Amino acid sequence: MSLSVTARVGDKALKGLLKSANEQIVAFCLSVLALVVLIARHRLSIQLMKENAWETFLPWIWILCALIAWHICKGAVEVYKEEQKAMENAPAIVITDKFERRTTYIPPKSFRMKLYAAVLFYLSLPVMSAYLSWDKASVRTKNPTDTSYTPPKGPGIRVEGHIPIPSSQLCVGLSEADELGCLCPRPLKYSLKSLNAPTDNNYATELTVDAVREPIYRLRVFTRTFISYGALTETSPHAKDAASFLVMMESDKYSFIMHSSGPQNRYRAELHTAEGLRIKCVNQEN
Repeated sequence: MSLSVTARVGDKALKGLLKSANEQIVAFCLSVLALVVLIARHRLSIQLMKENAWETFLPWIWILCALIAWHICKGAVEVYKEEQKAMENAPAIVITDKFERRTTYIPPKSFRMKLYAAVLFYLSLPVMSAYLSWDKASVRTKNPTDTSYTPPKGPGIRVEGHIPIPSSQLCVGLSEADELGCLCPRPLKYSLKSLNAPTDNNYATELTVDAVREPIYRLRVFTRTFISYGALTETSPHAKDAASFLVMMESDKYSFIMHSSGPQNRYRAELHTAEGLRIKCVNQEN
């Protein structure tokens, strides 16, 4: 009984993997040696390795998935060539090269469609494995001090802070690039949207700031434009169960702070200026 196209591709891929067992053993030994060097150099404990197992072994999982995908494609090519040989004395679509007098046999379209479907099916396994391992590792990759809290509730939510140093006294004498790195060592993504002109000034701009690494409790915005008015208009996802506010300082009209008692992924504010709003950078303070 002849095997189906899917079974033939799987059989070829499996045999290819088994044939390269010696190569896999060598690769495994080198990986173990690299792991030992990594542990010795960085003095990683067994407990720490267990806690970060996904991050530690992720590159090797990807290498294994790539090896499996290679043998799947190689097996499909071998099945295709076998089918060509089997068709040499059977009716087929023939392409003749008049110069080299070479005949190439092309398997029927139904066979090729089955072969493509089998390859896609088998390739989905290592691809999904690589993606799921990356997703598992990325979920675990965070600061060890981070944890999940239930936002405080009730009218007496406590918020603490301090009076920041005016932006004009920070990072003095640096180049523009160095100044941005000094003011915002933990930069955040932001976007600007023009609004209808306000009644108290010339321009109104909507500023949206999104989290990059982890949720934001406190951020500071540094501008090149004098800010006459600012109001916090939106926070997400804790809009109703957290105390959030925008702080502007009389001593510094070129920066302001947005703060919340809950971990937010987005802050949105409306700002009024006499000139078009220009932002230097936005820094995550917490």
